[in-house]
Amino acid sequence: MSKAEPLHEMVKRATASTLRAMARERELIVGFARGQEGVVHSGDTATLPEPEPQPHLKLADILCLRGHADALALRLNYHDKKLHNRLMPPGDDARKLFNALEQVRVETVGGRIYPGAAQNLAALHEQNAVNYRGITERDPQHLPIAMALLARARFTGTDLPAPAQALAQMWESWLDAKAPGHLDKLSAALDNQADFAHAAGTLMQALDLINELPSEPDQDQESEQDAQADDQQPQSGEDDQPDGEGDQDSSGMVGADAMSAEMADGLDGGDGLDEDMVSGGETPAGPNEGEDTWPLNNPQAPPPYHAYATQFDQVVTAEDLCDPTEMQRLREQLDRQLDKLQGVVSKLANRLQRRLLAKQTRSWEFDLEEGLLDVARLTRVVIDPYA
Repeated sequence: MSKAEPLHEMVKRATASTLRAMARERELIVGFARGQEGVVHSGDTATLPEPEPQPHLKLADILCLRGHADALALRLNYHDKKLHNRLMPPGDDARKLFNALEQVRVETVGGRIYPGAAQNLAALHEQNAVNYRGITERDPQHLPIAMALLARARFTGTDLPAPAQALAQMWESWLDAKAPGHLDKLSAALDNQADFAHAAGTLMQALDLINELPSEPDQDQESEQDAQADDQQPQSGEDDQPDGEGDQDSSGMVGADAMSAEMADGLDGGDGLDEDMVSGGETPAGPNEGEDTWPLNNPQAPPPYHAYATQFDQVVTAEDLCDPTEMQRLREQLDRQLDKLQGVVSKLANRLQRRLLAKQTRSWEFDLEEGLLDVARLTRVVIDPYA
């Protein structure tokens, strides 16, 4: 009889699935790392803190892990990255405050729709509040944290943890004197990211962080920037992206065979398949330029879905749906299907190696018959000279 899946692995699998569902990103790759805060890389990869294995895994740790995941999911779902970058104010201090307020906005909006996420975020913020105990005076570097705490308390109407409450009270009177009523303006603009960004700009202007409000570029400037970007793109050669690679139909990608075949075709056809991965580019999440399809920014959009009644719901645990033996069998079946992708992974690794080698600074010392000898690679030559 196969061994049951460890608890921390079940937590990781459930958290990753919930993150994809809440973010509405089915292809999001979720990883876990020790000491890593929740972060999204390149728009398609997210990293969460690695949970402790049994018996060290506690309920509070699971709630905080879910809090990290929910914060990322709400950011991906209710945040327009292009609009945020266009309205970003100049200056490091202003940008830190701008990013902190936007994170509070998406968490507040998402918490109204997902009460469970609001509870997880509250547990996460309560754990983070421990870091504020040593703060006893008003330091300008703590301004983004203090403004985020004051905004969260005003938006949600809930009490902050004791250490966070002490930090917020240090800045509350100063904020009321410098920018009275600005938190109320931010609260009134929660459902529209553009209006919220404008209100955040007026707040930073009142706090003397910026001289003037950032404005969106006009259509002529955007057209000129797009034309310049098109001119800088390669017209032919190895870096061209074949037609149709960006329009893959997920309904036809059933099983590892189809995935392996399509990825192999993309590798043989050109280098456009992993251009963003190699160059570090990002695919912004959200609507296209000039569109406003976000439901919370559209007053005519239908209200978000909610359960009409819950008294007839039936709650079934995962153990009742699938026993550990069946789960282990499905996992082994998945591993066998992934074995067929090893060739694609090798091609991607070889291409990345060629890209990195092409950017290296090469040197040659003359008067040496065989060139330089790299002693660190002698073992590799002996073990596998063709590697």
